[in-house]
This record gives sequence, structure tokens and C-alpha cells, in this order.
Amino acid sequence: MIIKSIKLRNFKSHSNTKIDFERGISIIVGENGAGKTSILEAISFVLFKDFTGGIDDLIRRGSGELEVELEFTHDRGEYKVCRKKRKNIPPESRLYAKSDGFLIIQEGDRNVTEEIRNILQMDDALFMNAVYIRQGEIAKLLDAIPSKRKEIIGKLLGIDALQRAWNVMPEIISDYKDKKIRIDGELERKKGVEEGLEHKKKELDAKRADKGGIERNIGAREEDARRLKGENEEYDKKREVFLQFTEKLKHRREILGHKQRRVREVENQLKDINESEGEIKKLEPVIGLLPVIQKFTDMNKGLDRIEKNMMDSGEKIKRLDSEISGILGNASSLLKCEVRDIAHLEEVIMLKKEDAGKELERTEKNLTEKKDAASDLNARNKNLDKAICELKKAAGRCPVCDAELTEERRIELLNGYELEKTQNDLQIRKLRSEVDELESKRTGLSDTAHSVDKIPVDLLESKLRDKSSETEAVKECLEKAGKIKEEINNLKVDFILPGEYMEEKLDSLQRSRDRYNELLGVIKNKDNLSGELSDLGGDISGISKEIEELTKNINEIRYSEESHSKIKNLLEESLEELNSLVRKMAGLDKEIEILAGDTEDMKKELGELKLKEIELKKLEGFISFLHGLRGLFDKDGLQKELRVRSKPMIEKFTRDIFGGFNMGCQDISIGDEYDITMYYPDGEKSIDMISGGEKIAASLALRLGIAKVLSGGRSELMILDEPTIHLDEIRRRELIDIIRKIPGAEYFPQIIIVTHDEDFENAADSILRVRKENGISLVEKYQAPV
Repeated sequence: MIIKSIKLRNFKSHSNTKIDFERGISIIVGENGAGKTSILEAISFVLFKDFTGGIDDLIRRGSGELEVELEFTHDRGEYKVCRKKRKNIPPESRLYAKSDGFLIIQEGDRNVTEEIRNILQMDDALFMNAVYIRQGEIAKLLDAIPSKRKEIIGKLLGIDALQRAWNVMPEIISDYKDKKIRIDGELERKKGVEEGLEHKKKELDAKRADKGGIERNIGAREEDARRLKGENEEYDKKREVFLQFTEKLKHRREILGHKQRRVREVENQLKDINESEGEIKKLEPVIGLLPVIQKFTDMNKGLDRIEKNMMDSGEKIKRLDSEISGILGNASSLLKCEVRDIAHLEEVIMLKKEDAGKELERTEKNLTEKKDAASDLNARNKNLDKAICELKKAAGRCPVCDAELTEERRIELLNGYELEKTQNDLQIRKLRSEVDELESKRTGLSDTAHSVDKIPVDLLESKLRDKSSETEAVKECLEKAGKIKEEINNLKVDFILPGEYMEEKLDSLQRSRDRYNELLGVIKNKDNLSGELSDLGGDISGISKEIEELTKNINEIRYSEESHSKIKNLLEESLEELNSLVRKMAGLDKEIEILAGDTEDMKKELGELKLKEIELKKLEGFISFLHGLRGLFDKDGLQKELRVRSKPMIEKFTRDIFGGFNMGCQDISIGDEYDITMYYPDGEKSIDMISGGEKIAASLALRLGIAKVLSGGRSELMILDEPTIHLDEIRRRELIDIIRKIPGAEYFPQIIIVTHDEDFENAADSILRVRKENGISLVEKYQAPV
């Protein structure tokens, strides 16, 4: 396998890295943490989906998906594998083969991984041992004693897996023995299942025989039910016709009764009409008085209403006069003069407001003058206090004019100032007293103005309007009353009764009128009733004939309710017996179904137990096989065989590779315990006796030889991860010199070395320098110095 190129997008610290690999020695160099090892992890990930931790942890922080693409050649074939992963979404994997361009040959994680294993003929574990030399492996082989070296080589060859298998196989065999014991226990119930199955079969046959007898009884009962059902249906038809005729007969008899009752009603009504005609002749003279009495009564009622309205208006006028007098009286008291009417009131209010306004203006002016005078005197007193204070402190000179000031003059001035101040204080107190009086007067004037404003002139005007309206209403009532009295006098009434008796007379006349109208309505129907009486006679004759015909038809049907009921009961008994048999049949069917199910379950269980017997025989054979296989995996068995077979090949490849280092060694042999002997012209030497450089060369040749054996001699690629780790400075330089001498074209056409040791640049064909910038790994490719 030769790697041609790899692309890393958002893989760990790599944002967008593309590396083209060449044949020969390529070194990937950079500081620790720069992202070198991530390139090797990407190779393992893209080939075998091999990684540590969670797959989403491989995605570079801040991005949502990763992608790794690897192109490689193997056995003259060229391939490209690509794997993608988005966060929280299943991964995508594709494998391409080159044939006129790259074509997809597999998709899906498992399919791609399995196809790569088939192409390389190795899985991920074998790949890591055959191609990948881990950190410290060369140092371990270099310093290990033979037994430890044997153990290390055994792990690389996979022999330790055989030993681990040998160790765990007793537990596996024990599990299968436990399974055998469980199956033996299950097979103990086989005899019981066979006996139970036989019993269920007999019970099932008996139930099926019972079912046959019931089926025959059901057939006989069904025949009886059909016969009785036919008879019952015939009776049902007769009954339907019988009910139709009886219902018609009932209906005709009801109509006949109704017609006969109507005849009696019409005859009575005609009798009443004849009596009503005589009563009408008596009522006609009385009815003529009703309109005159009605009008007379209505006028008296109207006159009573007018008189009541006049009394109500008179009461309202009295109440309004009282309220108006009250308002004028209150206004007279407030204005301190007698007010005669509203016009006089408005005139007095206007004069009062004018006088109060002028007096208030004079008071305000006088008040301002008094306050200003008091303020001036206060200011003068402050100046006097200042002058007195300065004079008391003065010594020989006037503090105002700076003239010479004698003591007598100073005292004279002080006394004068004090006297003036005292007089001012007296005047201020007087002014304050006058100000208080003026403010009290101003308040009184304001209150008077407010009181005048509160006099309800609008209310008084409203009351006067109401009084005028009521007075007009009284006048109208008087006029209406006069007209009504005149109309009453014009009515020609032969008798005049007191009001209550007149009402009774009116009620009596109205009742007579209502009776008269009622009798007129009755008389109008006389001709109609006479015609109806004639029609009713014809109807009664026709209905009587229909009743006679219906009675004859009913007798001809010959339907008997008793016989019908007897047939119906027999049919119900027959159907009940039939249903009982059907239910019994259903119960038997259910029992048969259950028994059949139980039988099938037992057959199935018996079949499973027979399979268990077969499984038991296979299990016994497999346990025997495992015992034999464990014997093969023993350290003296297959493990020893693998060591014996692989040792000559390891020895050959180690000898050939070591010979390419030109160390002067003629031969190398590896003992059964992997002790290494070197043969020189001057004799043989153990590995512990040779120089440090030869030791490193021998260890590297041994590890490369193991890789060749693991790959079946087909290995073209070798990857070394930090090969100089754990080596001192001398061994480190010697290892670099030896790697430069590896016969690459013949054994390993492509070697990739990951290191932080820049001295490897002298051993490289191409250099890949890895650095990290702002958390992102960057790769730069250089040609090695010649």
C-alpha cells in the first residue's frame, strides 16, 4: 500500500489540510501539539473507522462537520476512500476505485471498512502492527531482555491473543456446560408433554362426536321452526287484514256517533234561534237610548277631570307663591332692604355690587399704602440699627463722613437715632393695626359680594314662569268646563240620575246591546243550520251501510287471536330450543378450539423439545470441540507452532534489512527465546556485546522484519511515530543515520516519520512542517536539502 494524498477538513485542529505524499522518506515535523499525530489518526480513521473517544469529538470546534479523504495504491490498483460526519447525523462513507475516473464501489461505514480489509488483506489491528511503529517500540526492543523481547514480538504477531483465548476458554466452556444442564432440565418434561398430548387428543375426539349429535338435533329443530314460522306468517297476514277492517269499523262508528251528536246540537240551536227572535223585538227600543246616555256620561267624566286639573293647578300656584315669597324674603334680609319683586331685586343687586366694588377698591388702595409705609419704616430701622452699631464701635472719627467725632457728639447721635427708632416702632405698630382692620373690612366686602351672587335670581325667574304657566292652564280649564256644561244642557235626556245610578243604567244598556248583537249573530246562522241538518241525515244513512259491510268482511276472515297466540308460543319454544342447541354447539366449538389450540401448543412444545434434543447433541459435540481447541491454543501447541514458523521468516527479513545498513555483520540468528546473535569475521557476539549503533540497527531491522512477516512480505508502507523518543542523544543520532540507510526501494518504498526532531530533515526526501496558528494546524511541504 502506498499513500498518494490525504485531505483533512475540520478534523481535530485541521481546518482544510491537503498533503501529497511521495515515495521515499517523508517526515512530518513540528512542535508538540501542532497537529502531527492528528494526521496519523486521520489515516487510521479513514481506512478502518478507528478512533478513540466520541466521533463528534473529532470535529473541529466551531464547525459542524468533518471530512477525511485518502487516495492510495495497492497491487496495481488505485483507490480513494472518503468519510464524512455531521454532528448528531449518521456518518457517510464511500470507497472509489479508479477506472477511467473514480467510481463508487462501496457505500456505508461497515461495507467500506470490510472492502478495505479485503483489498489490503488485513484488518485494523494487523495494519497497526504491520505498518505502524508506535512511539517507544524500537527502544523497547533495543533494551529488552530476551524473554521480554519474546513477549513483545508475540504481541506483534498476535500470539498473545491465542494465550488470552486459552485463558478465557474455561469460562466459555463452563457457559456451554451450564446451557447443557438447562437443556437437560427442560427435556425432563418431555414424557409429561407426550402423555398430556395423548389425553388432549382423546378429549378432542369425544367433543367432536358430541358436536355431531347436536348438529343432527339442530337440523330437526330447524325443520319444526320453519313449519311453525310459515303458519305464524299466515296468521300475521290475517291479523293485519283483520286489524285494518276493525280499525275502519271503529273509525266509522266514531264518525256515526259524532254525526248523531251534531244532529242533536243543530236541533237545539234552531230552537234557541226561534226564542232569540222574540227577545230581539223586546230589546230594540231599549238599545236606542244607549248613545245619548253614553255621551252624557262621558261629558260628566270630562267635566270632573277638568275640575280636578283646576284644583291641582290652584295648589301648584299657591305653592309657587309661597316659594317666591320665601326667596324675596331671604333676599331682603341679605340686602338689608325690602324687595318688592324680581325687577326690584335685580336693581338692588346691581347697586349693591357697584357700591361693594368701589369700597373694596378704596380699601385695597389704602391697605397697600399702609403696608408700604410700614415697610419703609422697617427699612429705616435697619439702617438706624447699623448706624447705632457702628457709632458704638467708633473712636474719634465719624464712620459715615470720617469727620472728627467727639464723645458728646457720638452720644448725641446715638440718642437721636434711638429716639427716631422708638418713634418708628410706635408708628409701625399703629400701621399694622390699621392694616388688620383694612384686611378684615376687605374680607367682609368680599363675603358680601359672594352672598349677593348666591341670591337665586334664576330660580326665582323659573318659579315665576311656572306660576304663569299654571295660571294659563286654569284659564283653559275654565273655558273647557263652560263649553261642556253648555253641551250637557243641549242634550235631550228625559231623566237625569245621580252619577252612580247613571253609571249603572249605562252598564245595563251596554249589556242589552251586547246580547242584542249576539242574538243577531245567532239568527244569521238559521238557514245554514237548517241545511246542515238535512246533510247530516244523508251522511248518517251512508255510514250505517258502510258499518254493515265492514262487519260482514270481518266475519269472513275467520281470524282467532287465541289460535294465533298458540302458534306463536309454539314457534318461540321451538326457536328457544334451537338457540339453546346453537349455544351448546358454540360452547363445544369453543372447547374444541381450545383443545385444538392446546394440542397444537403441545405439538409445538414437543417439537421444540425434540429440537432441544438435537441442540443438546450438538452442544455436547461443541463442548468436546472447545476442549480440543483449547488444547491447540496451549503455549506448547499453536502458539509454539506460530513462533516456530514465523521465526525463520523474521530472521530472514531482519538479516536482509540489517545487511543493507553495511555494519560489517555477516549473519544474524534469532534463538527460540528470541535472543539475537551477530556473526562477524572475528566471531559471534550477542546483541548485548555490540556497539550502540549496531544495537539500534538490529532493533530497527527486527521491527521492520516483523512488519514484513505480518504483511506477508507485501508491505510497501511503514509509518514511524516519534521513533527517537526515550533515546539519548547518541542513540538518537545513530537511529537517524540508520533510517537514512534503509533499503527503501526494495523493502519499503514509502516511509512516513512523525517527529518533533528536526535532525530527521537530513534523512528525508520530503519534509512536511506542521505549525499551529490561531488554534488551526497548517502544513507546509519542503524538498529535503540535497
